[in-house]
Amino acid sequence: MNRKQYPTEGVRIAASYRHVWGEEEHIPGINENTNDVIADFQKNHAYYQISGVVENYITVFQGMSMGLYGEIYLSNRPFYSNFTASILAARQFQPTLESSLLFLPSYRANNYLAFGLRNITDIYKSIELRLETYVFQPQKLIRQDPESMLAYYGEPFQDIAYLVSASLILKTPVGPVSVNANYYSNYKKAFTIMFNAGFYIFNKWALD
Repeated sequence: MNRKQYPTEGVRIAASYRHVWGEEEHIPGINENTNDVIADFQKNHAYYQISGVVENYITVFQGMSMGLYGEIYLSNRPFYSNFTASILAARQFQPTLESSLLFLPSYRANNYLAFGLRNITDIYKSIELRLETYVFQPQKLIRQDPESMLAYYGEPFQDIAYLVSASLILKTPVGPVSVNANYYSNYKKAFTIMFNAGFYIFNKWALD
């Protein structure tokens, strides 16, 4: 890739396999509805995680390029003691800068496929316009039972989600400055706007 953030050239292919062993411990406290003390929960878990990402940029003509993005994630991770723990542990599809900063339950799953198209056009000197569209297809979306608060799977291949992003980017010697407008089809706040200056740096999650 020619850039750490907002690339326009190059190819990235990444694949990983991980097997996880661990113990879940949940100390819930007191049920606020009944004032009953809920028993602590402990359970051993073992599961695999397989992921793959392909990202490729093609120059259409001078000043315009197209990007192709594909991602697959497979895991037999079991549910944890409640819905919140289960959805937090699930992998999130986050191909854009803003989506990596948000908690998006409808874009999280233990197994999913995702595809995207990116169009990058030079507007003037160091200014470019970036249009991105993605489709996220979970095998089964993780849902919450309102009574037991436990997680359960929805119907297979039913809960497709879309993500659209438009970014105006100024390239500077110290990093990009950008304004992003985003649309999430399955999020409580469908339209968002974000301003960013410089690079975002994230620590890798231990179980990712």
